[in-house]
Amino acid sequence: APAGKIKYPLNYKGENIIGRKARLNPPDVNVLMDSGDGTMSRRHARIHISFGTGGTVFLLSDLNSQNGTRLFNRQRQEIQILPGDEVYLQDGYIIRMGNSELIFEAVHRQSPAVPKGIK
Repeated sequence: APAGKIKYPLNYKGENIIGRKARLNPPDVNVLMDSGDGTMSRRHARIHISFGTGGTVFLLSDLNSQNGTRLFNRQRQEIQILPGDEVYLQDGYIIRMGNSELIFEAVHRQSPAVPKGIK
């Protein structure tokens, strides 16, 4: 990661709860951001990862955070997220929680190559 950047890995399938690291952390928060950003909630947003016929699906939702979650696409256009919404995430989207920003990087796992056999 470039200087000043921290990578936060996600569980590859299911729920990823993102929040600000605090003295007492909610037990279901598995992505703790140690940013000291008091505008980010301890339990701020969720990224749900699932697998469909069209590939991997990443959904972002706000967890009724105090200051909301904002999402920007690669053209820096804001995609509004209201409480209860689930918004599709794509590689390169920027997630803003409080004063903290994350750049979402989708790493798609590939199945190992099938050996072609011996001729």
